[in-house]
Amino acid sequence: MFFLILLFPLLISCTSLQDSTSYQVAFKAPYSLVWQATLLAMQTYPIAKEDLEGGILTTKTIRRYSVWTPPPKSIQKTNNRHYKINIFLEKGKKNDVKVHIIKNEFIDRDFIQHSVPVASNGLEERVIAYRIQREILLEQKLKAFHKEKKARANEPEE
Repeated sequence: MFFLILLFPLLISCTSLQDSTSYQVAFKAPYSLVWQATLLAMQTYPIAKEDLEGGILTTKTIRRYSVWTPPPKSIQKTNNRHYKINIFLEKGKKNDVKVHIIKNEFIDRDFIQHSVPVASNGLEERVIAYRIQREILLEQKLKAFHKEKKARANEPEE
């Protein structure tokens, strides 16, 4: 019984962590390439923190979907919403990198009350992951093209 009393505050604090939506995707590419692709994918967002060594990218507060517009009817009352996006890169074995995209979204009730956390629908997180994937793919194809071009230039002519 005493153990349950000690565990109760921990259980309550864990339930409040579900305010943000997390999206994870793994890439089979070097860390530096994934980092550059993430920066390119996030270039239209206002960046607050950028840490290559820690693998952290954080946006400033974005109000009313000024950077990315959700599809019609996917979100109601967009005028009083604001959010931040946190991206964490996690190094794996060899060329494996896991990218965590977390969107903390809030809705303002009025100017007196505090903002209330709202669950994201996950669309923007998926779009960011897709953009990162496309940037990685483009860079890999470009490297392969230049490598093939260089190999052709070094071939002896007949």
